[in-house]
Amino acid sequence: MVVHPNGKIYVQRHDAFLFGALRMMYECTPDGAGNVTCIDMAGKP
Repeated sequence: MVVHPNGKIYVQRHDAFLFGALRMMYECTPDGAGNVTCIDMAGKP
């Protein structure tokens, strides 16, 4: 997990199956009330 100065939180999820070949990256935005909205970053660097 990485917190960027722009307020976004980046989360990387991977599994041990196939040595992490099914790695997923999410960009999350907190709303200030304790809720977080995350989107899949498929196709983004």
